[in-house]
Amino acid sequence: MTAGPLQFRKTLHTRDASRVIDRSEIAVSALAGYRDGWLLDGEYRNLSHRTILTRRGVVDRLIWFLEKRKFNSCGVPELRAFIGYVAHGDGDRWDSHHPGLIRDIAEKPIRPSTIKTYHSYLASFFAWMTAEGFLTISPMKRVVAPIDREKNKVVPFS
Repeated sequence: MTAGPLQFRKTLHTRDASRVIDRSEIAVSALAGYRDGWLLDGEYRNLSHRTILTRRGVVDRLIWFLEKRKFNSCGVPELRAFIGYVAHGDGDRWDSHHPGLIRDIAEKPIRPSTIKTYHSYLASFFAWMTAEGFLTISPMKRVVAPIDREKNKVVPFS
């Protein structure tokens, strides 16, 4: 985690200060292993191949972002920064010079529904990690879902 105003961590303790109750962040280095468990969970639950590929893509992009920004852990501030990056990018989203990435996709504006989809998949991933006992509280509970203004747009009859 870089120094700055987003560096706080809220952790509740019992009377024994060494026992942490609220663990709502995870080491970036551990995310790939948890991603694999989440994907396996989707496979044995018979989710579609497309859903599993999308799950992988979302978490892989999260890991890429966290590593590129040199974050050591993934919690609420990092997830908010990632959703902001997905929404607005920095002119070169997903490091579009990376081999194998279609440059048009990296430079194309993201639709509000896509941002909401990223939020939804991440909420599902962290809920799974909480259910499995890897986290006690999902950090996505504090990352508010973006508004999909396209969905609410009124299209007049012509």
